[in-house]
Amino acid sequence: MQEAGLESASEERQLAADRILHELRTQIVSGSRPGGSVVNERELSEEFGVSRLPVRSAIRRLALEGLIDNRLNFRAVVHTMTQSDIIDISELHAVLDRFAVRQAALRRTDDDLRAFDEDIERARTAAARGDTSELLEAGIAFREHAYQATRNKPLLDIYDMLRSRTRRMFLMSSRDLVTPVALYERLGVAFRDADPEAAEGSLRELVAHLRRTREEAILRRIESQLPDEEVRLPAVEEIEQDSASPAPAPEFLDAFETVRMQIIRGERKPGDTISERTLVPEFGISRTPARQAIEWLAHEGLVTLGGSRVSTRVRGLEPGEADDLYDVCVTLDLLAVKLAAQRPTRAEIRELSRLLVAEQSADPITEKHERLDRMFDFRRQVLRMSANQCLIAVDRVIESRMRMLVSLAPLDATLIHGHEYLYAAIVHRDTEFSESVYRSIFTRPEVVDNVLGTSPSRRSDEGPGARP
Repeated sequence: MQEAGLESASEERQLAADRILHELRTQIVSGSRPGGSVVNERELSEEFGVSRLPVRSAIRRLALEGLIDNRLNFRAVVHTMTQSDIIDISELHAVLDRFAVRQAALRRTDDDLRAFDEDIERARTAAARGDTSELLEAGIAFREHAYQATRNKPLLDIYDMLRSRTRRMFLMSSRDLVTPVALYERLGVAFRDADPEAAEGSLRELVAHLRRTREEAILRRIESQLPDEEVRLPAVEEIEQDSASPAPAPEFLDAFETVRMQIIRGERKPGDTISERTLVPEFGISRTPARQAIEWLAHEGLVTLGGSRVSTRVRGLEPGEADDLYDVCVTLDLLAVKLAAQRPTRAEIRELSRLLVAEQSADPITEKHERLDRMFDFRRQVLRMSANQCLIAVDRVIESRMRMLVSLAPLDATLIHGHEYLYAAIVHRDTEFSESVYRSIFTRPEVVDNVLGTSPSRRSDEGPGARP
């Protein structure tokens, strides 16, 4: 009876957290809860008539979405969208959208085509009425359906994380943005013809048309909201504490990182259960940090969250996910490499060199796990050098799964020496050469086949040239 009561309370708490999450997300994205405003746990628990536990859960999830910042003394505030945020989101969508429309053209179904037609008709009607808000909503719906048509789980996980930030950015520009309906119509034709080249071409036209009006409108609006008084620079400790994700307690971080690496290295296998009840004695922590550890594991796609009657379990890669995961990783890496080569500082180059030496010092056969850890340290430094905080944040959604995939494959000579060539290209600050080097190493068919192997999670339902 006591166990059943605990399960019921847990389920009610989760439902309350979902309700609070939805309401707070809506308020932040719409602007009714503006950037910089304090998110007070006590006030929210009173407003929703719940304890603080579901409130904290909702706040943690919004922090992972980049909508809330946790500052000193655990003070949560709504993230204020800055010019850097807009640039970061735009850079990321420029590559992800191109990747998405190519896959959508190859994978769309008749149901997807009907959804595109409905979105385009909705846009036509809104344009005829001069209803810019409805026109924007139609464009957002079209984008969402394009992503859904890819059926690419890693990509959709990233899109889910970006959705609120992207929508918030677009809604800030709703009065100024004019969507070219004709370009959406061309994309619709490309999808119907299953033509990825035409889809990408139409998207490039769309991006070129929208970029100036969208970014200029948003930047004007942000600048108009800046206070007249002198801007106070944050103290060093505030900069260190501010983050798009919750500042974890050491006990939470230890549990999360330990279980994460156990899953990546296969010590915890797909289907194994993970619960607060087992993590508490294993790590000597309370249930709250144990719950945070599980939430972050779910955020990185390593576990499937359960409920009151279903256990949280380690998840494996789904059928077709291995290829999709690799392709999405390549897409993010190419953007990171390009940006890193544009603006490396001497300190960044020194750190990249140090990590390369550490990587090469680990034997790829006798110290394979150590070698892989150092390889991903190098990759993470390249991401940091990109200076795109949005890119760094979304990469966490797929990095663990990518490490899990790579850990199953043998390390061939090309992969082992790949970072040497990439380092040389970045040091020379040549963005085109850096991209070419990356492609010549990490997209080479034999390297891809070596990494993905004969995993049952490989996709086999697409013909030659299907990889975007």
